[in-house]
Amino acid sequence: MMKSLLILISTLLLVIGCKKKLFDYRNQYVGDWKFSYIIANDVRTYAPRCDTLKGEYSGKISYEKSAAKGVLYIEYAPDASYSYNIDKAGNFTDCAASGKFNNSKSVTFVWTTRWECGGGHGVGSYTVTGTRK
Repeated sequence: MMKSLLILISTLLLVIGCKKKLFDYRNQYVGDWKFSYIIANDVRTYAPRCDTLKGEYSGKISYEKSAAKGVLYIEYAPDASYSYNIDKAGNFTDCAASGKFNNSKSVTFVWTTRWECGGGHGVGSYTVTGTRK
């Protein structure tokens, strides 16, 4: 009896202590990823300029238990880690992001700064593709 109780308590502690929620559709995307990105910023200042940065990055996809349903954190470039809303079909549902998870090992999305989504004084575009490691 004591042994069964100890096993039950140990199992509960493991489940409660996990960073992932059991049976959450986002679990299939969480982990280490390799990303390719193109970041283009058209900075609207007194001297307009367009900066473009291309590269590859070993990043990660995660979520916090306390985050709203559907939110994933995607770190796809140095100093570029943002939260995105993802539906159960793997589609990005944010105002400024479009794209989808093609499956649990492949993602493609574009994030664009837009005025109606709270964009600032410039226009930016992030094109990202990723594969799970």
